[in-house]
This record gives sequence, structure tokens and C-alpha cells, in this order.
Amino acid sequence: MDLGMYEEATAHFRNGMSYPAGMLFFRLNLRTGLAETFLKQHLPDSALLYLREAEGMADENKVEGCTAEIHGLMAEAYVQKGDYGPVFEWWEEALAKHTTIAWFGQIEAREAGKYGRALLTAPAEALRATGMDRTAGQKRAGEVLRHALRIGRDLALLDEQSEALLGLSELAVQQGDSASALRFHVQYTLIKDSILDADKAKVFALMQVRFQTERKEQQIVLLGKDKEVQAKEIQKQKLVRNGFMGGFAFVALFAGVFLFQRNRISKEKKRSEELLLNILPEEVAEELKAKGEADAKQIDQVTVLFTDFKGFTAMSEKLTPKQLVR
Repeated sequence: MDLGMYEEATAHFRNGMSYPAGMLFFRLNLRTGLAETFLKQHLPDSALLYLREAEGMADENKVEGCTAEIHGLMAEAYVQKGDYGPVFEWWEEALAKHTTIAWFGQIEAREAGKYGRALLTAPAEALRATGMDRTAGQKRAGEVLRHALRIGRDLALLDEQSEALLGLSELAVQQGDSASALRFHVQYTLIKDSILDADKAKVFALMQVRFQTERKEQQIVLLGKDKEVQAKEIQKQKLVRNGFMGGFAFVALFAGVFLFQRNRISKEKKRSEELLLNILPEEVAEELKAKGEADAKQIDQVTVLFTDFKGFTAMSEKLTPKQLVR
């Protein structure tokens, strides 16, 4: 699932469910894992089918921590459907329960990030149903997003940090705080860069392990077989080699996509810096990028000019914008 191979992940989860009933947590994890693969593919109805099964099992066995995780995933599914209903109450319940269970840290950070971003994009009527207006929703979003960012940094969770920083950037844009929006967006860009590097290294490592393992297996087999079988095994090795070459081509393609994404992120970063220079003096902008804040400065002599042009308003009603500027 971490490699984005959701169909393969779905097949493995379903294979696991075909085995005889085992431990409760094993059965719950299979259902929540399967639900997560469907959510990654934006198939909320399929996800809800397995989440309701898991919810019944968790309620029956009074496993509150798992119920909290399940409700967080159900909330995400209903948001994907555009049906907000009780989703905010579910997320609040999930966060309240996760804070008492240390090993749920990663799940808590992930759900807090999704909850915060859902608050920012929720329709006004959905917020009113829980007693919040847009301002209150933004305030609560800021709280849970910062909570998610703290956990992500404490546990070195790159994806969770990325989700929280993107949400905080969106929140700052909604609140008209351009400097904070840029600061969070730059941090988000750096984290996404690190995630792409890690993903690329993971693919290379996986391909290398597979190739080395298959080569050793073939060597062992060849030692105990006659010439006719050896000929067949050599043919098989050629197929494995060809498969490896195909895998290498896939990795090269992945690297190309990675470089493309990196260039796009660099352009976005440059555009963000240009935006900052448009609204602030260069000295203040550089200080903001370096420290995340700007110190107040004493200016001894300042001249402020207010001016108006007689008849300008009447003239602006008659001229085109281009003529007016000229």
C-alpha cells in the first residue's frame, strides 16, 4: 500500500481474511487495512462496508482504541461522499480516545490532519450542525493541525507532517495571513521533497533485494539438477533477468517522474518567494524566510503623503482600465 499498489494490497488483505479466524486485532486490522486501500482509491462505500464490520467486532469486544480508529476512518469516508453528518463528532471522539493510548500516535496524527483539513473545506451548514461557525471551525482546525504537526515531528512521521503543514498553509490563506501561509508552504514543500527521496530509495532497495534473492534461489536449484533441468533453469534465469531489466526501466521512469515533481516544487517555491516580495520589502522578506518572523524596526524620519486628484472618480467611470492607467 505504501508503494501505491492498491489493487495488489486489496488482494493480499482479502487473502488474509480467507484464513481461519485468528486473534481479534488481526481480524480488525485486516478490515481497517482493506478500508484504507479503498479510501486511497476514493471508494468510500466499499470502505464503509468493511468499517461497519470492524465497528461491530470492536463494540462487541469493547476495544475502545480500535473503535476510535474505525470512527476516524468512517469520518473520512463520509467526507469523501460529501455527507458530513456526525463526522466531526466522530473525529473529536477519536482524538479524545487516542490521547490515552501511546501506540496510536501515528493514527492520531493522521486523523488530526484529515480532521483539520475537513473543517477548512466543510460547508457552512455542516459546521452549524455541530454548533460552529466558519471562525470557530478555523480556530478548531488550527488547534488539531498543530497537534498533528507536533506528533508528526515527535515521531518523525513525514506524511503526517506534510498533511498538517498543508492544512496550516490553507488555514493561513483563509485568514489572510500571507506570511504564515508562505512559511508553512515552504516547510510543506521541503517535507514533500524528502518523501519523494525516500520513496525513490525504497523502490531501488526493493528491486535490489528481489533480484539478489531470486539469483541465489536459482543458484541453489541449479546445483542439484541434471543438464536438461539446468537448461530449463537457465532459460528461467533469462526471464528473471529480463524481468529485472523491465523493473529497472520502471525505476528509471519513476526517477523521471520524481525529477519532474522536484522541478515543479522548485517553481512553486520560487513563485511563493516572488509573491512575498510583492507584498513586503526585500529585507523583511529575507528575514521572514530565515527566521520565520520579522523584528520591528525604529525609523526616525518618515514622510507620509495622502493625495487625491480632482475629478478622478468621475473620469474613472468614463475610461477603460487601460486608458485610466495611462
